[in-house]
Amino acid sequence: MEQPIDSESVAWVDRQVAAAIRPQVQHEPDTALGLIRLRRLSGQRRLQSRRRSWAAVIFVALVTLVVALPPARVYAVQCVDACIAGGRFVLEKLRPNEQKLSISHKERRQAPDFELPDSKGTPVQLSAYRGQVVVLNFWATWCNPCRLVIPWFVEFQRAYDAKGFSVIGVSVDEDGWTPVLPYVTKQKINYPIVLGKNDVLQAYGGLESLPTTLIIDRQGRVAATHVGLVSRSVFERDIKAALSEPE
Repeated sequence: MEQPIDSESVAWVDRQVAAAIRPQVQHEPDTALGLIRLRRLSGQRRLQSRRRSWAAVIFVALVTLVVALPPARVYAVQCVDACIAGGRFVLEKLRPNEQKLSISHKERRQAPDFELPDSKGTPVQLSAYRGQVVVLNFWATWCNPCRLVIPWFVEFQRAYDAKGFSVIGVSVDEDGWTPVLPYVTKQKINYPIVLGKNDVLQAYGGLESLPTTLIIDRQGRVAATHVGLVSRSVFERDIKAALSEPE
């Protein structure tokens, strides 16, 4: 026989069920706070966009300035050249400093002979330097790497002249002596400078790049060739190696 359920128990159950199934309290959004956050986010995005736009304008202006103004362009090129030279200098320091020329005795060939007048009309003939170590440097006044290495050659001429050494500079400037003479005077170049003719340039391979520098041994043979810019230590290493070879 079933037991009767008292009224208090029924009331308790009703309260628990009502509490469990009562609807959730409706969420009321804070519209004002949302608008404030939206305006703040929009402002940050506009600020970032303006910063990117100004950065782009400044970059374009700097590039235009470097390209348009010759002094700025020359300075930029000189900075790049100096960085390249510095990098190569570090690489050379990391390598063994052996005084060996890049072309062995058996593989050396005679340097093509030429005779070209200097600024005073005095003929400069390569074969007349037989018995000396010669640095034959093809260069131009508008070539920034050439300007970097010429002071080195001036110092080498002064340091090794008594040991049977000479530098010969062959300018390939199309305007002839007009730009070359002032530069020679300004730099106090102490070795012969001549103007290269097309047949001479072709005899030396047409010159792929400037400067192009050849180390010629005492027998008039090409012992090393450097196309483009190399470090001062490389030039001096090759000069000493050629000077140390038996005559």
